[in-house]
Amino acid sequence: MHKNVEKSLKKELELIKMNIENEYSSIIFHKNYAREKYKLQLQNVVNIAISNIEYFYNQFKKGNLTKEQAQQFALESVEDFRFGKNDYFYIYNNSGIAISHPNPNFKGADMSEFLDIKGNNIWENVKETVKDTGEGFTSFWFIRLGETTSVEKLSYNYYFKEWDWVIGTGTYIDDIQKEEDKRLSQVMKELKDTFSRFKIEETGYFFLFNSKADFLIHPTLTGQNLADFKHPVTGEDHLGRMKKAANTPGTSYEYLWDKPEQPGKYIFQKVAYVTYFEPLDWYIGAAFYLDEISLPARRIIIKQTILNTMIFFISVILAFILIRRVTLPLKKLTNYADQLSSTEFSSMSETETEIKSIALNLKDEIGKLAASFAFMIKSLKSHIQKLTETTAIKEKIESELQIAKNIQKEMVPQPPFHSQDEFELYAALEPAKQIGGDLYDFFFIDENHFCFLVGDVSNKGIPAALFMSKSKTTIKFLTTLSDNKQVSPAEIMKKVNHELYQENKQFMFVTLFFAVLEIDSGKLIYANAGHNLPLFIRNHDVSFFKKTKGKPLGLRADRAFEEGTINLKPNDIIFLYTDGVTEAMNVKKEFFSDEHLHEVLKKSKLTSSEDITKYILHEVNEFSIGCPRFDDVTILTFKYKGKIGESCKKETIVIKNQKTEIKTVKDVFLRIAEENEVGKDSIFEVLLIIEEVLTNIISYSFKEETKHSIEIDFGIKDNLMTIIFTDDGIPFDPYEVEMKSLKAGKKFVGGKGIKIIKSYSDIIEYKRKDNKNILRIGKYLKNAK
Repeated sequence: MHKNVEKSLKKELELIKMNIENEYSSIIFHKNYAREKYKLQLQNVVNIAISNIEYFYNQFKKGNLTKEQAQQFALESVEDFRFGKNDYFYIYNNSGIAISHPNPNFKGADMSEFLDIKGNNIWENVKETVKDTGEGFTSFWFIRLGETTSVEKLSYNYYFKEWDWVIGTGTYIDDIQKEEDKRLSQVMKELKDTFSRFKIEETGYFFLFNSKADFLIHPTLTGQNLADFKHPVTGEDHLGRMKKAANTPGTSYEYLWDKPEQPGKYIFQKVAYVTYFEPLDWYIGAAFYLDEISLPARRIIIKQTILNTMIFFISVILAFILIRRVTLPLKKLTNYADQLSSTEFSSMSETETEIKSIALNLKDEIGKLAASFAFMIKSLKSHIQKLTETTAIKEKIESELQIAKNIQKEMVPQPPFHSQDEFELYAALEPAKQIGGDLYDFFFIDENHFCFLVGDVSNKGIPAALFMSKSKTTIKFLTTLSDNKQVSPAEIMKKVNHELYQENKQFMFVTLFFAVLEIDSGKLIYANAGHNLPLFIRNHDVSFFKKTKGKPLGLRADRAFEEGTINLKPNDIIFLYTDGVTEAMNVKKEFFSDEHLHEVLKKSKLTSSEDITKYILHEVNEFSIGCPRFDDVTILTFKYKGKIGESCKKETIVIKNQKTEIKTVKDVFLRIAEENEVGKDSIFEVLLIIEEVLTNIISYSFKEETKHSIEIDFGIKDNLMTIIFTDDGIPFDPYEVEMKSLKAGKKFVGGKGIKIIKSYSDIIEYKRKDNKNILRIGKYLKNAK
């Protein structure tokens, strides 16, 4: 009876070990597959970054931009990209200088001699990967963005030979390791379940520990470490004896132990069998008490003897027939069944042939079993192949979609709000399940002109996201490129349309609402390229904008656009949105609609741009509960609060155009600063501004040595001081003089002073009115009343 139990235990241990081997193969497969999946993701996101850089390179080749301008736009467009778990892009030049990097500690740094914590030269490794084919993978240790400790990083790098740049990105190995650990944790859970189902007589059990003496599975010791444990009676290394038994498969380890009902009495003989699984450093064991096996054996030995005698003669007669017709085929099928647990079905061709032979030669149940067995192998091979292919394709698609959605969301301004004395703005973009092409943007054209826009690209998917990226980038660089401060939205639309039309073989298009605000006057000029009409809110009265002429961008080379104008008053609100808002659908197949949006805004009575944006998002989400969303929802709410300097404390002083008068102006400011408890740093900076502005005006604004007057207005509102300098000299726009001189490669008049003014000022505005120069400086003060 002991031998039978021993044989059974050895077989069960081998089955458990085979199960672990099979699961380990699955872990290795998933580990390799995860690494390949991450590599593919890195290639995909770098290709998106390269497409942006190539766009600006083409603008340089066409002559629309200088090389320096094109490179600067390209670097800025890549630096803010984020994907995955705050992963990013970096760009090195041919000398190993990090010309683009989101971490300010590395941007601009010489990385040619930079070593990671393992002593690897990162730049040399990167150069080596792109040396032959222009692209490749490498790994090094680096600090994750926003953290302080180094982590191993898998990096993909691409050589952009046109500018001699290396563009790269990466993902951290611990992200891949987490997937392997998750799979291993699942294997441990399955093993615990398996061990709990196996019973050896009354109290026998299976257990699992590693070479560090950590018990991974045990009825009472799970989670404990017994590295220093000795046998309570003999003092022997108990686990060491078990490990030694594992080195000679089939050898048992016998010892005396106590029982749960008789603790401390180490008089009961116990037997353990242990086997070793090297890849995971695991010892798998089974233990039982001999007396639990001996008692049943005595009771049945007599009955067994009689029964054996009766069946002996029958067995002799049938043995020959059974061996030939049953035993041998069944033994083959059993061996084939054992193989199934350790094979990936890739080397089963010979086995299938033999099984089919048994099915053809035997017409009884054995033959039918063999035929079923052959069919099962064929079906499993086909199923596994299809499942592997389907899983790989599905994960690839889901991964690419998620990356594209993250990039799409990160490409719009972050944070999605802006606030200052004159206006406030809040925006939101909620991507749908499918990737769309919604976009919004806002930026200063100069100190007195602010631009904001909302658009929607046709179709869905990655092509729409890429077209959205191209549209947003083209709009911004064409708008900010012009030296003309009176930006015309209609002209910008025309130029953007022409650029998007080029090489648009997919016939994609974008609808767009584009507006430019003149901050000091509140004048808003806008143009609309087939986009949803915004809503205008004044004193809680809500109305749609008047429709202006304009078709979507990108479909035809020549388009004409009509401009509209609104003179904004304090507290006026403009609400922009995409059709994802009005075409959101509920379970009754009803649309949210323009009419409902108008009604909801009218009832809300909200006055904050942030509150309005979040409120409408909430209303749309509540409306569409239970109904999947198929389009992005984008909202931008703009509120005009009024002109700088309104309702502020004012003081005016008039001086002659003589440098000796500058001290008088400084004394007035010092008195104002004392009254308002202005900090020392701010006082020093404002005094420098006054000195440099008045020196420039007195030195360069008057042609002849005649007497002129200069008027200076001081005003304070909250912590913002405004100083307005007015003179009747020749036209002299410091900003324009600086730009023209820089383009000509010359030093400009008052150049050093203008640089000082710009560096210490928060707002600079210039205009020529009634034959007078009017220069307004805005400075946020520290510790002012």
